[in-house]
Amino acid sequence: DDVRLIKRLIRALKPGGYLVLHVPKPRQEHWRFLSAFRSHDVKDILRSGEDAYQIRICGHVREGYRYEDLCQLADIVGAMIVNIQETIGMWGEISFELNQFFWKYPILRHLWALFTYPIAMILGYLEILSNPFSGNSFLVTLRKI
Repeated sequence: DDVRLIKRLIRALKPGGYLVLHVPKPRQEHWRFLSAFRSHDVKDILRSGEDAYQIRICGHVREGYRYEDLCQLADIVGAMIVNIQETIGMWGEISFELNQFFWKYPILRHLWALFTYPIAMILGYLEILSNPFSGNSFLVTLRKI
């Protein structure tokens, strides 16, 4: 229940306080470098009891947010949008895909990430310098009214 969560976070702020969120766009709107990642799901293992585990597809509460969804969310929770900018553009996505290349094989994925980390850092720096005008996520700043 993302709306209820955001309402609680906004309620906890002082008047005029800020809440910064980083949320994904819907998968259909994501830019992908490698075709293997166009239908990429990340499996999360969630603890749902002492010894029970549940597998959930996609590491997000919901599929994603569009610009209009964020405007509507701000209205519902009683906040004002100060800024919305897109993040995880081309260089950030290439960095992610490079490090997640062997995502189905955890041991190999971790070893590969150690090898590709220096390259991913350079790509991440290029991402910051490029200030993407379009990306796979939104960085949203809300202000309590």
